[in-house]
Amino acid sequence: MTGRIRIGVGPLDARVPRYGLDSLDAALDGLWWGDNVVWIVDDDSSAVDVLLAHVAESADCTDVTATEFSSAVFDLRAPVSRDAVDEAARSVLRDGRIAVWICPRTASIDGLVQLAQVIVDVTESRMRIQRADGRRNRITGMEMHYTVRDGVADVGPPSTVSRLGEALRAIRKQRGWSQADLASMIGVSGSAISQTERGQHSMSLDTVIDLAERLGVTVDRLVRGADRPYELVRTPMSGFGARSTTTAGRAQPIRVRPGSTMSMASDSAGALTILVGSGIVLLSFADDSIVLRPGDIVETTASKVRTCRNLQPEHALLFVLGAPAAETPAFD
Repeated sequence: MTGRIRIGVGPLDARVPRYGLDSLDAALDGLWWGDNVVWIVDDDSSAVDVLLAHVAESADCTDVTATEFSSAVFDLRAPVSRDAVDEAARSVLRDGRIAVWICPRTASIDGLVQLAQVIVDVTESRMRIQRADGRRNRITGMEMHYTVRDGVADVGPPSTVSRLGEALRAIRKQRGWSQADLASMIGVSGSAISQTERGQHSMSLDTVIDLAERLGVTVDRLVRGADRPYELVRTPMSGFGARSTTTAGRAQPIRVRPGSTMSMASDSAGALTILVGSGIVLLSFADDSIVLRPGDIVETTASKVRTCRNLQPEHALLFVLGAPAAETPAFD
């Protein structure tokens, strides 16, 4: 075992904590250490307590103000300090913990969402995976329907229709088309496109093939979505040192001021490697972003990166390899 996690492969240690829900565990490969997992629920929802019963039983903390915990379930349906939420979420990233957050849909949780690796939107009958950093690309947008009877949750298999809708919406918006534009192109109603994008309408295989041809993409692209603009290598908390030293010795150090955003836009088509030496940063691309913690290494193309934002009140230290020195902005 190499002790690394590579995007698209999943955790190499199979002994990860689980949700106890077979379909969800298969989709997300369980719970990963170092992840903030946000469950967005209706304010009066009680089903989420059943869905997360297994996680709650194995958690060692429910107090968001606690400084010492390994895995926690934090319920934000009761009033809590926003500062405490932000600090707990950062500690998950810094210290390799797990936190599952139950968040009412009406709550203001922008800061927490920014620090989340997994986001699951839950209604009274279905759950939708809105974000899944580090998991297989086709997971984002996946929906699973569920029922709760006699205090037991039964989660159905993932829906391919929802994934098709997610990919279709992304392509349409990328090209600046309205739903009516796309509907006219393939000879269906605008309502059919709208329902497909919401995962409420299934297209026939013939229609999907015709749509792919008209869009100039493969059927696989429609079902799985676009490839991520980066590859990430994540080293366990105990193993940062050796890998970091090797990469940092050949790279240009950059310090990013607390709370600031640094432009990394470049016309270069060359390879770019970024190692986070210290701090927690948000690396943004044209249509994607990822939160990085100490020891994370991102491999991408220089022209794909847009900005890097320091999410902590302390300086962040990055090591950048491959970008032309003249184009690499250095802070401090």
